[in-house]
Amino acid sequence: LIIGGTGGFGLATAEWLVERGARHIVLASRSGTPSEEAQPALNAMRTVGVEVRTAAVDVADGPALLRLIRSLGSRAPVKGIIHAAMVLDDRLIENMDREVIDTVLHPKVAGALNLLEAARELSLDYLLLYSSATTLLGNPGQYNYVAANGFLEGLAQQAHSE
Repeated sequence: LIIGGTGGFGLATAEWLVERGARHIVLASRSGTPSEEAQPALNAMRTVGVEVRTAAVDVADGPALLRLIRSLGSRAPVKGIIHAAMVLDDRLIENMDREVIDTVLHPKVAGALNLLEAARELSLDYLLLYSSATTLLGNPGQYNYVAANGFLEGLAQQAHSE
């Protein structure tokens, strides 16, 4: 299950997994609709026999996420989850307000917390939370994104130790 999987890093991760033998992939995003640019990649995966499904879910909506995971688990065990969901709203710090900060933090932070909670019910081989190099290096205008990824990295360390 790849959250944020219908484009960007999520879709690239799906391609990487297919190259390494994955044969059942669910690409989830808020809309559940892959972009037109994603269609060739999806077609290529299906051509080599991969079952690629899409699903609409907001990772920040815990009950909806649990319903999706349980629904998937009723068909076959969910063995891996990748959290690649993100929202960018780059602004200089003097132009940031609470709404802009929340818009960027919400999918990463609430999404990761919800995924960790859902993972407790599963026998996963892996749970991967995507962060960003901006967390280490910083990037003007991405203070909110850096904060979201910093939280994600701390949460990942805590979860790993548990």
